[in-house]
Amino acid sequence: KIAALNRKKQCRNIRTYDFSTLYTSIPHKKLKTQMSWVIKTAFQNSGKPFISVYKNDARWTSAPKKNTLYMDCSKVTRLMRWLIDNIYVTFGDRCFRQIIGIPMGTDCAPFLANLFLFSYEYKWIDKQRRLNNHHILNKFKVCGRYIDDLLLVNNDDLMIRYMSEIYPKELILVPDDSSGM
Repeated sequence: KIAALNRKKQCRNIRTYDFSTLYTSIPHKKLKTQMSWVIKTAFQNSGKPFISVYKNDARWTSAPKKNTLYMDCSKVTRLMRWLIDNIYVTFGDRCFRQIIGIPMGTDCAPFLANLFLFSYEYKWIDKQRRLNNHHILNKFKVCGRYIDDLLLVNNDDLMIRYMSEIYPKELILVPDDSSGM
């Protein structure tokens, strides 16, 4: 996208942002609420009541095959909640239950963090779309996020105005030091 804008000489400004404490600041209650929404939305959009899990992949299905691991929306949600409620870390010879944040380095942490942020972004974009705020959405169309890093092109610093409307207050989104202009 940046190369195309550069060829057209339409790249006016670039700004990067970082969630300074993403993994350590996600409140479990909000994480479970947002992940429940993501799971429910995925099942609804699939049009299928089950997901079957195989050795190398998973597929939506209306009729799971015999002897196949399959789950409905309710079970996936329960398992996700159990996972979040049962995060333990050891420090020295002590074991602690984690009650806020998700431990970096675990297999599921990047997925949970990514889907957590996605849920807020999706809901904000959908709200702007329903309000016909296309002029605002156009300022966000050349932007992307990779887990906790954002890159915005031609956003004209609108993210500064809308970041607290998009993301929960517990997450601190920090712009880079340059003006990007």
